[in-house]
Amino acid sequence: MIINKEEKNLLLAGLYEIRIKTKVLLFNYYLPILNKSKLKNKKSKIEKLMKRIEEDNESCVISTIDSLHKSNKQPLRLGIYRHFKGAKYQVLSKSEHTETGETMVVYKALYGEYKIYVRPYNMFISMVDKVKYPDVEQENRFEWIFD
Repeated sequence: MIINKEEKNLLLAGLYEIRIKTKVLLFNYYLPILNKSKLKNKKSKIEKLMKRIEEDNESCVISTIDSLHKSNKQPLRLGIYRHFKGAKYQVLSKSEHTETGETMVVYKALYGEYKIYVRPYNMFISMVDKVKYPDVEQENRFEWIFD
């Protein structure tokens, strides 16, 4: 998908607005929890958290714009992948949604009942939400391990 400059600017403005709202929500969440005696100790932690969110959102803007250009163009390697929570899956195929035409990934769990799942391709290749999962080291939702 190719986007023009105006669409890119609208996308960036929307993501910037999300970043600001995230900061305000986090600040409003933490402020009542802190009493004045603990405020000085927690202030640096909050500032570090805000900085981390800002850095994550900047990379999110870049990856979102990149994904708009790369969407459905990256080849999908068949093989074994590790989900960021640790479970292993085998990618069986790439397919197309019959109604929307959206590219989907068909994969099988390599644990439990070995269920087969389908997930949108763009979600499969997406990055881990570092705000929601700050302790996860893996960058992508699914990471290719081997064929």
